[in-house]
Amino acid sequence: MLTVPSDTSALNPGGIRVGAPAMTTRGFKEPEFVKIVEFIDRAIKVAAHIQKSLPKEANKLKDWKAAVGNGDAYPELVQIRKEVNELCEKYPLPGFVE
Repeated sequence: MLTVPSDTSALNPGGIRVGAPAMTTRGFKEPEFVKIVEFIDRAIKVAAHIQKSLPKEANKLKDWKAAVGNGDAYPELVQIRKEVNELCEKYPLPGFVE
């Protein structure tokens, strides 16, 4: 498993791993990469807002999962999910047959 420089554990990474080869295989070009960055930025901002609303002692992944669930309680996450799905539907996985 690859790590981000300065990570002390791959189980608690300090960065996001983005699979650029997988995206270019789907046909993504620069505009789609910009859109992906926008999705990530928006999701991080929503996550930071959610984290601030949690009790200080709720600092473990299990606490986060309990608070967020599948994300349906957060309209911003629902919207991001919808937009990601719409983008991915335009660029199907090669070799994947429904």
